Amino acid sequence: MSSLDWRDAERSDHAELSEWICADPPKKIFDSSIGRSYHPEQWALDVQSEIRDLCPPVGGDDRLVLARDDRGIVGVAYFGFDRGEGEFHMRGLAVAVRARRQGIGKQGLTFALDEILAWRAELQVDGGVFARVHEDNAPSQALLGLAGFEYIGVTNQYHLQIWALDLAIEAGLIIEV
Repeated sequence: MSSLDWRDAERSDHAELSEWICADPPKKIFDSSIGRSYHPEQWALDVQSEIRDLCPPVGGDDRLVLARDDRGIVGVAYFGFDRGEGEFHMRGLAVAVRARRQGIGKQGLTFALDEILAWRAELQVDGGVFARVHEDNAPSQALLGLAGFEYIGVTNQYHLQIWALDLAIEAGLIIEV
């Protein structure tokens, strides 16, 4: 896919974001053999829910950016700065189900990291970037690895891995595949 234009999400994007689909299937499935609903990739449904719950424009030290194609929102990146810790966080990165495997996640991460580098210089801080990824989310783990993030460990009962990027080493970052 050609390069997309990423921009800050606006209030007018809220309705579309609230119904946006980046999990497959887009909702839980009822399994009559076990008598309950489940999702085969609960982590993907959790990311979708978090994005749907955001109300742009997000404020404070967070940014929500998105990209569109001719059919609507195709990618979302959510990131921010934690002033208490002096570090940046990739809070979410997602691609519409219909547009997976086209490099949109890579474009979104590259855009977010470029924005974080500029933000870091403006704030005059040395903090790195941290990301949490479910241990079953191999595509995101691979993408973070390509971007220079290093795996740190698993954080809690939700099976979230912590990944970190030292921006002092990765300044001028361009992700090559």
